[in-house]
Amino acid sequence: MPKLYDVVIIGAGPSGSAAAYYLASQGIEVLLLDKSEFPRDKTCGDGLTPRAISVIQDMGILDKVSAAGHRINGIELHGRLGNSMVSAIPEHPLYPDYMLVVPRFKLDDILRQRAVEAGAEFQGQVRVRDIKQSDDHVVVYGQHEGKPVEYQG
Repeated sequence: MPKLYDVVIIGAGPSGSAAAYYLASQGIEVLLLDKSEFPRDKTCGDGLTPRAISVIQDMGILDKVSAAGHRINGIELHGRLGNSMVSAIPEHPLYPDYMLVVPRFKLDDILRQRAVEAGAEFQGQVRVRDIKQSDDHVVVYGQHEGKPVEYQG
């Protein structure tokens, strides 16, 4: 019989890995699944806003994330008709006054590693095919390396 986890999270991107970190930090048994093996790249979302940076800081990995990226203090936007706008990152009492640009290849793996350090289990290369409610839990059905797998949470 498969292990029964308190929580199964499907998707080890920034949201899934952060959720896994916070839950595992509270002693909750977490399984984090992703269809890819890590590190892996994504083509979107390299920019971290000041609010996102505050979460990264709370997770205790701001130094590592900062070293993997580039700090920016302002933005310049260009419209298709040639219009442009320049703005500094506004000051806020709770958030930093800068942004970070971090390649997803690096960011996602740092976040996933932090979740694992907190106690979450990670399984990559799992293609989830279905989720079904059982009596008192859910069963996640998928494939790993071409073989059927199931996880309970």
